[in-house]
Amino acid sequence: MAFDDRWNAPFAESYSRQTVQRRRWLETVLLLGFIVCLLIGLGALIAFWRLNSQRTPPVRLDDPLASLQVGQIVPALALAELAGDPAEALAYQALQAGQLETARAILTFQHRANDAHPLGLLLRMARQYSEAGEETIAALLYHQARAVVLLDDTHSSLERGQALEQIAQGQLAIGAPDAARDSLEQAFQVARRAPDLLPVQRSQLFSGLRPLADRLGDEPLRQQIIEFSRNPFLTVAPLVLSTTRFEEIAVAPAYDSNLSTRVATRHQRARELVNRIAFTGGADIDPERVALAQALLAEDQARGEFVAQQQRDDLAPQQELGLLFDQRVWLLLKIRIASLGFGLSLVPEWEAARPALLRELNVVTGALDSNLHEWAVAQPELLDQALLRRQARQWLALQHELGLYPESSPQQLGQRLAEVQAELAQLGYPEPLPLAYAPSAVPPGFRFQPAP
Repeated sequence: MAFDDRWNAPFAESYSRQTVQRRRWLETVLLLGFIVCLLIGLGALIAFWRLNSQRTPPVRLDDPLASLQVGQIVPALALAELAGDPAEALAYQALQAGQLETARAILTFQHRANDAHPLGLLLRMARQYSEAGEETIAALLYHQARAVVLLDDTHSSLERGQALEQIAQGQLAIGAPDAARDSLEQAFQVARRAPDLLPVQRSQLFSGLRPLADRLGDEPLRQQIIEFSRNPFLTVAPLVLSTTRFEEIAVAPAYDSNLSTRVATRHQRARELVNRIAFTGGADIDPERVALAQALLAEDQARGEFVAQQQRDDLAPQQELGLLFDQRVWLLLKIRIASLGFGLSLVPEWEAARPALLRELNVVTGALDSNLHEWAVAQPELLDQALLRRQARQWLALQHELGLYPESSPQQLGQRLAEVQAELAQLGYPEPLPLAYAPSAVPPGFRFQPAP
């Protein structure tokens, strides 16, 4: 029996419409799904790009001057130093505000001959980095603090022992037990052999070291600490201090009118840039930044002319020493600018010349070494000669440890220290805490040597 197509047509037409509608709905769902996946992929790509663009380069432990995380330095605070504000006060202000990298940039380059090293600030900064989870930088700062304790003998023995105890505690906190054990052994050497400690102070140090030995599981050292703590009335080698330090010998140069004007101009231009950053939040600062760069270059030229004129004059040895120290301070500032240590680019010419500036720093430090040796030889008493040489060589070793004597050989510096310590022993004044370079230490560096 045949069916009439006229009856089938409406059903076919309805079926066709339903099929088209379902296909359109499915296409819409697929299109929306594709758009959602595309947006998710784009979001992930953007996040990946931002993460990589903002990623901080790894910290250079072998070169502290290249270890700065430039993106975390606050220019408005750092630049205030170029305007003449005192560096240590700015570092303290930065630590108070939680701007750790700004404080580190300031302290990294602040090592003048006539300034005490800010040991307290270094230790506080290391603790704050540790608490922030920045163990690598904390380890670098603890290493630098230990170098200051060992090589800068302007600190009392009690201060040295207490600082080494704090360093060992900090190194344990960042998961560096080998370094902590090394610092603990150094603190033990101070407590046992430093001649200027009173019995009550010696006992105080031993009491603080015993819990650290327990935590490290160092039973032999723990037993030694217990044994010596029972008798803090120890007989140790006498302490001999030089009546004159070379930092006091140096006479700071008196700038001529041209250089004085250039320094004042730099202060003014830096202050204008600081104020502009504070006003605009860091936007539209190019005119002020260029003006500061021009002032820095003009001051650099004026300093070169001033040094050349001074060298032509017949300077006394104290003036030559002061001139060299002044040159070195300016070089460190140029290297900081070349390392973007103020949080922004100021003088691109110096950035490109950074390797040459480091070589120049090495040359000037070597010239200081020669000048200090000549000054020591000129002293009438053999003991004064040896003590001045010891001071100078410990200072050079400290500059090496802080990364401020770039091409120096620690082995050679250690040999020179050993020679002057032997000379003092021949004169009847053996070192109570002799120093030597220890390549197997953690990390390698200068250390007090154990008693024979």
